Amino acid sequence: MCSELPLISITNNFKCPFKFLDALPSLELDVCILAIEMPKMDGLTVSHFLNDMPFIFITGKENMLKDALEANPIDILLKPIKKERLHKAIEKAYAMLTLHSKSKEYELFNVAEAKDKVNIFLNDIAFVRSNVKNPRNKDISLRNGARWTIMDCTFNQLLNLCSDLVQVNRTELVSLKIVQFVRHDLITIPDLMNNGKPCQVTLSDTCRKSFMDFLLSR
Repeated sequence: MCSELPLISITNNFKCPFKFLDALPSLELDVCILAIEMPKMDGLTVSHFLNDMPFIFITGKENMLKDALEANPIDILLKPIKKERLHKAIEKAYAMLTLHSKSKEYELFNVAEAKDKVNIFLNDIAFVRSNVKNPRNKDISLRNGARWTIMDCTFNQLLNLCSDLVQVNRTELVSLKIVQFVRHDLITIPDLMNNGKPCQVTLSDTCRKSFMDFLLSR
């Protein structure tokens, strides 16, 4: 059903909650659709480890609704699930994510360089790269040359928050504000750590169409 809905793209699918939690730090996703009844660990327990990630519960037992509501999901779907009901739940998740992202100029991030959260002006984010040691973390460069390592953040979260960011390959995002030239599979941007001298990043085949569409729409 999810594969037939326009607002959602399936990035991962897990049958074992333990394998899901092990993989969670490196996953790129916006919303988790989570069954409550699972072997070895139920969905209510799994939801406690999602670190504020939005999720939708699925259950076949109405007596689980009270406990499920206390976990604060976006929605709860009762089996047997109808496509129209699933669509409404996805629309609710999309509206919540869109409202959250478009209403902010600043965002508080947990960063590796500070004990307290750092408030970052979103339009200043110029370049993002997955951290080599921990891909769940993102190394960001601001237009003033400052650099931070954001903890536990996905590309999708940053793309939703920053309207000028676009993905150029599997590990990098670039703000259109700093793009100077686009030639075939190379994008020229200023090296923010080297007095703004030109440098190049790769535009991958998988990201080229979405990048060019995004570029032409601005």
